[in-house]
Amino acid sequence: MTTPSVTTAVAEATGESAADAEFGADLVSAVALLRRLPRHRDRVGEARRMVADWSAAHPRRRPELVVDAPPGDLRAGYDLVLADPEGGNVALTGQTEDGVPWSIEYSTHFAANRLLSVNERSLSVPSALFTIRALNRRDPTLHRQLVDYCLLWDQVFDEDVAATADELAAAAETFRRGRGLHSRAATLAWLADVGLSEQAFTAHIELVARIERFRRAFKAEHAADHLRARPADFDRVDAVWVRSADSTALDDVAAARTPSDLLTRLGQRTGAAGEIELTMGRRWALDLPAPLRSLAAGELAGPVPDAGQVVLGGVRGREAATEADPAVLARAGDAALAEWLAEQRAKAAIRWHWL
Repeated sequence: MTTPSVTTAVAEATGESAADAEFGADLVSAVALLRRLPRHRDRVGEARRMVADWSAAHPRRRPELVVDAPPGDLRAGYDLVLADPEGGNVALTGQTEDGVPWSIEYSTHFAANRLLSVNERSLSVPSALFTIRALNRRDPTLHRQLVDYCLLWDQVFDEDVAATADELAAAAETFRRGRGLHSRAATLAWLADVGLSEQAFTAHIELVARIERFRRAFKAEHAADHLRARPADFDRVDAVWVRSADSTALDDVAAARTPSDLLTRLGQRTGAAGEIELTMGRRWALDLPAPLRSLAAGELAGPVPDAGQVVLGGVRGREAATEADPAVLARAGDAALAEWLAEQRAKAAIRWHWL
């Protein structure tokens, strides 16, 4: 004699099919799982692992965990999406606060609270506004910076190791110092002025500290290799150049053959030919206008188009980069990270929800 399973026995007693009874039991188990999931946003990775363990025991449900991490809040909300045996999906929401599912609060639009999504990471409008305020300057590359913020956020989102006290203190100090906030009172006044709570500030600083830890580790790992691959980019170059939006503005200096000759002709210039911008000084080679980066000392290039203008300039001196120089390695690390971010942007699925 074969003993029926619990699911089969329940199904026979209630008139349900075995599949219906199994789904009902899985729903009860899923609700219990939702109640156990850790709510602190630092422990979202742990919640994902708990769902993965549950999935292994309930493979027919193909569960997917949907996470809500509200800006300025250290708590996370969850939905658990399960495959329905009759087709489609069923979503369960576990809400421990006011009982209103976060998916209902945002139901007017699938992206009602989002400005931007990059791969699996979405940036809410409030978080984006905070980031814009934190930048505290006008910047033509702001959209790219927001994308980079999402890409870096994605790298630290599932980290199990919280930011240390020293990392948090350093991130907060850098933030305050960059805005001239040299006391707690000044910081609180600034937060009040821009309409941000201490809780929002704390959450932001925690994320900034984690991102900075990733940046430091990435640069330390890749700086030397990047320098070896592009050593000339990190030469220190003493350069002089002029640029103008009007190519005819450079006509009276275009005959220059050396950097010294260029400066002499500029000194003789009356200015009637049009407006030009003069720049001179020591730069990393990769920070120079593109036509000047590979020039040897004494050489001149241009006038040639560059970045929507016309540039003419040359190199007065060039000091070769060396791996023994900490400043060179630091700049190479910055360049390696910038290149990696550019590659990630090129591959990312980017959607702007409010622009």
